[in-house]
Parts: sequence; C-alpha cells; structure tokens
Amino acid sequence: MARGSLTDKQWVRLEALLPELPVMGRKPRDRRQVFDGIWWRARTGSPWRDVPERYGPWETAYSVFRRWQIDGTWARILKKLQTNVTAHSRVRPGRTVTNGSLLTTNGTPVASSLIGQNFALPKKNPRDAKEPLRPDPKWFQPRPSAGGYDPTIPGASNLGPNNTDLIKTVRDRRSAVAAFDGVPPESVPADAVTAGGSGLDPAISPAYAYEQVDRVAKARHLAPAEVKRLVAHHVQGRVLGFLGQERVNVVELNHDLARLM
Repeated sequence: MARGSLTDKQWVRLEALLPELPVMGRKPRDRRQVFDGIWWRARTGSPWRDVPERYGPWETAYSVFRRWQIDGTWARILKKLQTNVTAHSRVRPGRTVTNGSLLTTNGTPVASSLIGQNFALPKKNPRDAKEPLRPDPKWFQPRPSAGGYDPTIPGASNLGPNNTDLIKTVRDRRSAVAAFDGVPPESVPADAVTAGGSGLDPAISPAYAYEQVDRVAKARHLAPAEVKRLVAHHVQGRVLGFLGQERVNVVELNHDLARLM
C-alpha cells in the first residue's frame, strides 16, 4: 500500500458501496487501484495528468471519477457513509445502544441524530400556524429548512440560484443571522442562509457552529471557551478523509449542551 492510499480498514468500508467499474473496451482494472488514484488526486488537488503511475493510467481514474459524478454514484456513496458513521458512532451518555440515532433524556427519547429540528422559543399563540418561529438564543441553530423541519413534508424550495425571491430570502436571512449572532453580515457562512435539499439536514458547518458560540455562552451564562470546546468535540471530519465537508451535528451538539447546565 502506497503512502497516502486508503488503509485496508477504509477500503473494506468503502468497497461494499462501490458499483462495478464501467467496461471501457478492455478488462477493468483493480477497483482499489483506480480508487486510490482518484483519492490521491482529491487529496492533493493536482491535475489529473499528474496522478502517479502506480495507480494506473490517469485517464482511467478520471473517466471513472467523472462517470460516477454524472450518474450520482458519489452522492449516493457519501450519503450511505454519513448514515453509517452517524448510526454506528461511539455511544455517548443518553444515546441508546440498540438504535444509534436516538437521543434520550432520563430514558425518554427526545430526538434523532439523523433528523434536524428547530430550536425555537415557544409560540405566543400555539394555535397560530402562521406565526413565524423565533430562534432561541440558548441553542445552536440549524440551517434553514424549506419545510420548517416537518418530517411529513421534507424537500427543498426548488428555487434556482437566480430566482429573485430566493435572492431576497438569502439576503434577509443573512441580515437576521448576523444580528442574532452579533457578527458582521459578510462573515455569515453560506449554510446559515441556505436550506438543505432534504429539509431535514441535522448538520451545519463548523464555521456556523463557532459563529454561534459567544451568543449561546452569553445566553446560558457559560464561559465561551467551555462552549467552544464542546463544539470542537462535535466536529466530524470528511468521510474517509476526503468525501464531503467537515460538519457538526447540531442535534447532538444541543443534546450535549443541555448537560452543561
């Protein structure tokens, strides 16, 4: 195994999720060799032509990478890996052993780490379905949701990036988040103002989590350093070291935050 290639443990986790290599007029190369070449390029950011010869022809690695990118294979692999990582993550106090996604308080299930939710103040009129939710400053906030984190109506807004309504919504969200967290509008991360495709995404970026530290610490009368350490503990790296982005599960973060009180 070359330095920087997948470890045997990483390959075992990944191999079960990979489709067969596409037939390109010749006998398919070893999947691990091809994938190591793809991973080398992803880690280094080098041009495809610079992929070392030990991984086979760079054209093969590029062809497989591009084909799986177009047909959605990479997205499916990432989703499966992220689900497996969450469901089989280390057992923490308050998490049931039999179902890794359930979070409990005093033995009572209170949330699922796989499903995002709102952390809002109580409504002034609980019967008014149109009353807008007000974020609770004592909790880390999730990214926006087109369906309001209602699991019965998941999905996105389906608005394109040039839609004037979406542009205005993003601009308004940026101003609101900046005022709420006490930061300049230009420092607000993209995921704080854009909704996820499922409408139930439990993850936020580390940047958005760290942005909220001072506000949460002040609201809870905690030392900012203590809250910052909690966030750092919840930062999850890229799957297999290069798929996706670093993330923080805000549901798990808030569940542990409650224990600091």
